[in-house]
Amino acid sequence: MSHGLFYYINHSARQWVWHHKNHWRAYLVRGLIGLAVLGVLYVVGSQVGQYIPALETWIDGLGPIKYVAYGAIFIALTSFFIPQMALGLAAGALFGLVWGTLTLFLSATTGAVLMFWLARLFLRKGIHAYLDQHAKLAAVIRAVHQHGLRIMILMRLGPVNYSMLNYLLGSSDVKFRNYTIALIGMLPGNLASVYFGSVAKHVMKIAGHVESHDNYHDTILFGGLILYALVSTFLAHYAYKALREANMSLAAHHDEALEAHRMSNDHGQVEETRVS
Repeated sequence: MSHGLFYYINHSARQWVWHHKNHWRAYLVRGLIGLAVLGVLYVVGSQVGQYIPALETWIDGLGPIKYVAYGAIFIALTSFFIPQMALGLAAGALFGLVWGTLTLFLSATTGAVLMFWLARLFLRKGIHAYLDQHAKLAAVIRAVHQHGLRIMILMRLGPVNYSMLNYLLGSSDVKFRNYTIALIGMLPGNLASVYFGSVAKHVMKIAGHVESHDNYHDTILFGGLILYALVSTFLAHYAYKALREANMSLAAHHDEALEAHRMSNDHGQVEETRVS
């Protein structure tokens, strides 16, 4: 119980990162994985990159409906716990950095609102029954009740499945206003995934010889990616530390309550003995 929230927040593909004592080594490994992915994209782009301009022309010809279609697909998939990052990469590749980020954030916000009310109006009893059997998830709700808006924003900054979080918070007594304000915490993660998606498309187009290789442009693009990766890593690390502290505080209160309950029982037994 004392580490329930800690383990829940890190229940993702990046869980091992936070368990390494040497975080910088873990960050280096993640960076190398990112470079390896770009290398694979370059190889793939050399084969299919030539078709990207035609795909872009077709997508542009769809007009505003392309954003609506993306949003509908996004909400449908994430409601069944499909990772939002994968869809963020698609937004970056399809719409570019600015429109991709805007489209992703609006889609994620709309989906979060729908999941909140779905959980609150129809799934609340079922989720509470599930939480009774899963103490680690129940610890999330208790932490939110104790720390409020701040803890919800930090959860959005951390590597957590947003869909699961939407359902959990919707089933709680969290105020809808605070819930919607906390959604701003999704922006750093949204921007990171969209940025990587746009860089991935750029790499594939270069490999397919359908986009000129400009050293200045590439420096800005990849330099920005590295800089943002460092900033987002710092934010995630800060969120992790704050969540761990909140969880330790929650565990301390829980232990104090258990101790008070035990002392009360002991006192009651002493009184019964005296009466006897």
